[in-house]
Amino acid sequence: MQDFHPAAGRRTAMPGLWILLMCLLLAACAGGPGAQHEGPLLSGPRLDAPAGPAWFALRFRHAWPAGSDPRWEQDLLLAETVVGPTLRANEDRLVRWRFHRRAARTPSGHQFSFIFYSDGATAARIHEEVRANPTLVRMMRTGLVEELRLDDTGDTDLAATSDPEWPPHIQKHWPLFIMGASAVWLELVGACNAEDALQDSLDALLVHYRDCHAQVTKDWRRWGQHAYLHHLSGVFGYPPMLIRKEIRF
Repeated sequence: MQDFHPAAGRRTAMPGLWILLMCLLLAACAGGPGAQHEGPLLSGPRLDAPAGPAWFALRFRHAWPAGSDPRWEQDLLLAETVVGPTLRANEDRLVRWRFHRRAARTPSGHQFSFIFYSDGATAARIHEEVRANPTLVRMMRTGLVEELRLDDTGDTDLAATSDPEWPPHIQKHWPLFIMGASAVWLELVGACNAEDALQDSLDALLVHYRDCHAQVTKDWRRWGQHAYLHHLSGVFGYPPMLIRKEIRF
């Protein structure tokens, strides 16, 4: 489970302090073709939503037939070509944002989420821009994505989406950490782009992002310990870290 995006014009990725949770971003999701849809199945912001900023979650549920593996490349396709453009267009109005990726045989199934802290008007605009995105429309019509949902949590506290078991001061600042990790992951996905990656064929795009997922995963496996974890440790002065249970980075 993880806190599971063309590249021109994107801002520079955020500082290395926030990169540890890249590991959460690299264990993704995907799915195979399912039922046909004419357009996104969705919900919108609550009418009684707070006037000020709050947490919203734009969630994409992939088709995931029984007995099949998640198709993680679909997360990359959504992040780069569907969420990416509206993220860049609205970035100045997003206080915090991140990606979340998961695939488990639960009601949520294989799901990719764009979670952000903003005012309701910005959330509604992002929702409308995403639902009209041609790539998403094609993915819905071919059954690759079964549902688009905008969850309005109503939570106005910046720490509200952090793990409640963490100390309050870590809960408060963790959203900044994972936003940086998400920005780096998005940059790495963008770095995979080639001239033939932006063609109209959905099948060609899926092949491209399947290759990109493999490349990002390879880079994480080969360079993650030194480029990310080692230098993150350096920011904190290289103290030992308590690992309380077996964990797959």
